[in-house]
Amino acid sequence: MRAPTTLLATAFVLSALVPSLANAANAPSLGSLPEVRLPEMLHPKDSPASLPATEAMEGIRVNRVKHREFGNVEATDGRCITLGSIAPGAVPSGNASAMIRASTSALPLRVERFVGANSGKPELEITDGWVDMTSSGIRGERTTRIPLTIVGTGPAGYSVYGFRSEGKLHVVFPTPQRFVFVDAFGKLGFVGCQHARLVLDPAAGSGSIVRMAGMIESRRSAPKGLISKARETAQPMTLRGIEASVSVSRTKRDREPLLSVTVGWSEDEPPMPVIGNAEQVEAFEGPVAIPPEPGVEGEPIQVHIEEGE
Repeated sequence: MRAPTTLLATAFVLSALVPSLANAANAPSLGSLPEVRLPEMLHPKDSPASLPATEAMEGIRVNRVKHREFGNVEATDGRCITLGSIAPGAVPSGNASAMIRASTSALPLRVERFVGANSGKPELEITDGWVDMTSSGIRGERTTRIPLTIVGTGPAGYSVYGFRSEGKLHVVFPTPQRFVFVDAFGKLGFVGCQHARLVLDPAAGSGSIVRMAGMIESRRSAPKGLISKARETAQPMTLRGIEASVSVSRTKRDREPLLSVTVGWSEDEPPMPVIGNAEQVEAFEGPVAIPPEPGVEGEPIQVHIEEGE
């Protein structure tokens, strides 16, 4: 499992050094994105002394091994978690698991999940609470829902979302498979949950950019009319590499920072699906090569299939 991850990360870093071949999306203006308040995480000074083991939170579990120094907090169903004392400001979206000292009393916990994309109302669901590693108790205190706006779209229906908060641009990338990213500070990281929220500063003098790369499911079919509709829908799903980048920049002539979004495949298209011998060819115009029979020398015979024959 380590080799594919390493190869993916290496390919991503190398691709960041050359111009992207992806198509630029029509991004909205930065000022048109909704301005919302992203709450700070709970502060450790407000933590309860302890939590009973009977308290729990959906999608979060604490794994502790007796006599072990560290324990693990895990999130399920695509959730991201952030633990501990985090400096005020742009709190990261977190990851699917976090390890912390098992004897720790109640600590701040943030659970973040990307929801609503299929209903046409995408949003971030953020729950803040506490986790007690000593008792394994978990308590939710408040839930915040942040509406998201599509800032760019790409192949296979892949979309990138965003919102503004306190002068910063927050970009949300869905990550159905394992993805890698480069944040605005040039840091390379991995995403284990099903979204990543990266932050850009429109006020940065030299501009700001974040990039994401990973694999998504895609069905590659032959050109229309080459194979039947039933055969086309029966083609198996394949994984293809996709890249997305979001940047903000501003010149002296710009009234506001320019938002640019690029989404596209990070590799050439896969081979065409194989057409079986029993497949009916519909409305196909063009020569078909017939190989010579065994033991017969000469070039393949070219025949022409006319529609209706």
